[in-house]
Amino acid sequence: MMEVSKFIRRITEAPLPPKLKLPSNLDEYDGTKDPEDHLQAFRGAGPVGQWSMPTRCHMFVQTLTEGARLWFDSLPAGSIDSYEDLCEKFLRNFHQ
Repeated sequence: MMEVSKFIRRITEAPLPPKLKLPSNLDEYDGTKDPEDHLQAFRGAGPVGQWSMPTRCHMFVQTLTEGARLWFDSLPAGSIDSYEDLCEKFLRNFHQ
């Protein structure tokens, strides 16, 4: 069964750089800590500022685990149209 992306086509079909990996100093986010702290840590981590918008979207999702990943997986298909949109939805859902 084909996975349905939560991102719009422009993000889903954008090529990702080869050998792409998350900075080692970046923690995962499970939904129980301060979401603003996680977002700030992600934005300040290594090469994140140099990544394209679609790459930032895909890589941010890789930091989500447990409850945070369940939240992301529950979003409607095609419901995220930018990195800013992803951040806004993330903060709205997890803000304490």
